[in-house]
This record gives sequence, structure tokens and C-alpha cells, in this order.
Amino acid sequence: MTTPPDETITDALDRADAALLARRLDALTCPPDLLGRMVRHPAPRIRHLGLALLAERTDAPVSGDGGEDTAGADRPARVEHLLPDSPGSSPEESLLLAGLHARLAARQPRHRLPDWRAAALPARVRIAWLRAEILGDPAVLRTEPAGELLYRAVRACDAAGAHRPDRLVAELVGTGDPVLGAEALRLARAGLHAGLLAPAFVRGRLVRLLDSPDPGVVTDALRELAEPWAAGPPTATDRRPRSRQPLSSPLPGTVTPRSCGARRRTRPVLRPCAGRPWNSWANGRNAPTSAAWWPWPGRTPSCSPGPS
Repeated sequence: MTTPPDETITDALDRADAALLARRLDALTCPPDLLGRMVRHPAPRIRHLGLALLAERTDAPVSGDGGEDTAGADRPARVEHLLPDSPGSSPEESLLLAGLHARLAARQPRHRLPDWRAAALPARVRIAWLRAEILGDPAVLRTEPAGELLYRAVRACDAAGAHRPDRLVAELVGTGDPVLGAEALRLARAGLHAGLLAPAFVRGRLVRLLDSPDPGVVTDALRELAEPWAAGPPTATDRRPRSRQPLSSPLPGTVTPRSCGARRRTRPVLRPCAGRPWNSWANGRNAPTSAAWWPWPGRTPSCSPGPS
């Protein structure tokens, strides 16, 4: 429940007494109208305090009674109504505003940002605003020029903070940029383990990363595709590797289908694919069971490394 401001709070706001307001006000019980007056106050200290309280109020968990003035129950549209239309008059204030807009962009579609590109802002603040724009609308990656500003903004993004994590990963993969491809891999892995992205979707985007010009991105994508979660029926984006040349000299300790078939006495069945790189797995790992990595359509391997 919010409480109406008393005369002490009103007088402190008129005098721009930020110290008294910081001691007396609570982010969860402060009336929204008072927060609106604070974030538009002519004194910079009062505006900064109002934005800090509004950020704390926005991050508060929503109560179960669904009351309009319940702590943390402010809807994104109401919080957006309290924010000013400008990107801030100081770097500190603009940085707080960028964080608030990033939170709102993750909760509602087509969130409108102030014209931060026209303002003379430091690099750190511009990165925060670009991050908020990317989290709300990943399509901006199609027109944003590649550079340190974009790379640092994407590096600051997280899957849980995006309105559509699947669109964010897909747009990053679609750029073809090696740096953004590595970030797409990071976000895809984080979204997968957080339950935000489906394994089939992540597998399809990782397969596309195999065309990256960066060998490190390709290696990381292959390593992730060898994890147990990537095993499953083939999808439209799956494909078989281009190279089907046998390994000339397997790595020491590599468990191959030939040795696996010898242990299971199924060597005649596995003979055609023995020694091929996409059917080899190292360090004692089981072979991937995805049909996209198996040479015979409709079949999956049924062998695993036996005891040495």
C-alpha cells in the first residue's frame, strides 16, 4: 500500500532537501505521483533520488493481491508514464534512465526510447542506451554499424533481460559478424540453461554458426553441439558436415565407432562409418545421437564406450 506524503515530505521536496527525502521515503510505499514530481524536479539531486527509487520499485516483486498501489505492482505503462521524455541532463542521470528503459523494454513490446542518439553522451552512457534498444528491438542489429560501441552493448546484454531472447539470438547469428556470433553463442547457451530457449531452436542456430569465418566460434559451436542436450530428431536447419574424409590418425585416447563395435561385437554394422570424423568422439564421451550427425537416415547410434 502507498501512503500519501505528509507536510514534512512536501516541504522537503519544495526545499530540494535530498537528505531528508532519502531518509523518509521508501521505494515500495512512495506514491507514484510523488515519484513523478521527483524525476521531473529542477534539482539534479532530487531527480537522481527519484530515479533510484523508481528503479528499486520497478525491480520489486509483484504482490499476489493484484492491487494497483501494491508494492512492485506498477505496470510498465505506468512506470513509462512517470519517466521524462529526455535522455537526462547529466551522465549519471542518463545512465539511470537507460537502465530503467532497459527493464521496461524487456517487459513490454514496442517500448519507445527518448532520442538518445542526438544527445552528446559519454561512451559508457551510449553503450547503456544501445543495450536498452537492442533488448527491446533486436532488429536494430541489421542497421547498427559494427564497432566497439555495438560489441560492448551486446556484451552487456543477457538472455533474461531481453523481451524476445529467440529474436535476439537469431538477429546476432544473422549478422555474420564473428564477434556477434560469439555473443550469440553465449546468449544461446545462457537462454537454453535458463529455460528461455528451446533445444531445437538453439541447435539450429548453432549449426548456422558453423559457417562463421572465425575458427574459435566454429570450435565452440561444435563443442556445444556435442553436449547431450543437442541430441534429438533432425530439424529443417540441421545438415550433415561437408567433409566426409576419414581421419588419417585419430587422437590418442579417442573412442571411435570401430572400437565401440568391437566391444559390442557389431563391427560389420559399424564398418562403413569407422574412422570418420563426425562419428568420432574424444575424451570418453558418448557419440551424439542426433540423426543429423549419423550417416544413415532414420538410424541413431546405439553404442557407447565400454570399459577399458
